[in-house]
Amino acid sequence: MASVGVGALAAVIASSLFSVGLILQAVEARTLSAEHSLRPSVLLALARRPRWTIGAFVMLVGFALHVTALALAPLTVVQPALAAGLLVLLVAGMKEGGHRAGVRELGGVVAIVIGVGGLAFAAPDRATDDTNTGSTALALAVLGVAVVVPQVLAVARNRQGGGGLLTTFAAGSSYAMTGVATKLVSDALVEDQWGAALFWLALTAVVAALALIDQNAALQRRSVIEVGPVVFVVPVVVPVLLAPALVGETWDSAPYGVMPLVASLIVVCVGTAALASSHAVASASA
Repeated sequence: MASVGVGALAAVIASSLFSVGLILQAVEARTLSAEHSLRPSVLLALARRPRWTIGAFVMLVGFALHVTALALAPLTVVQPALAAGLLVLLVAGMKEGGHRAGVRELGGVVAIVIGVGGLAFAAPDRATDDTNTGSTALALAVLGVAVVVPQVLAVARNRQGGGGLLTTFAAGSSYAMTGVATKLVSDALVEDQWGAALFWLALTAVVAALALIDQNAALQRRSVIEVGPVVFVVPVVVPVLLAPALVGETWDSAPYGVMPLVASLIVVCVGTAALASSHAVASASA
């Protein structure tokens, strides 16, 4: 139980660093012309800007903490705990944008705190599943389709000047895939499987780059209030739902049964959606 608490804390700090990096990077992303939309050139253009590079370094430190969190606590706890990064965006939006915390913001904060606390308290055992490779491959294939299909459709629509909603879902699915891949990186490192760790790390980097490109493209066409809920909620829900197939993290091992876990996850998602669509959070992100 102590390791679960430490893992949850590491995830909260990681998500806070992700949000700090996002704030630094969002300013630069907004200044790019539309010609870079959905193209790898967007990363080259942004990498030349010191503030964006500092944001990337901050996110890299956050990624290291994310890996550490997954080595200590179940995926079911770590991924929802990443929603805590929205609190950083909320504070930044209130400070810089002059926004005030209303019922939506306060309710979202309370929901995330209660939901993450409930997940940590009622968490199933941390597990890795090296035996059922078939279910792992199937789960990754399903998630891969969820990443690739919106990506292809978004590129096609982008040529016609649309695709904002598709790129939003593509970004959300890609971030969900990075969460799953990070879990596999963590498991490989714990088991001293360095070759597997490097493979999953490379996959994480590629998918994270796609997610960043999609997110930048979505923000050029839609508001943060529209993009935020998808980008933040999907990476919370999808990896948790796939955890049994991916790593054998069955909820049957939860000490208090399934219902507290489901209820806590729903509370986290509601709080995440509420904060992600807040004007204060939107101000910090955009």
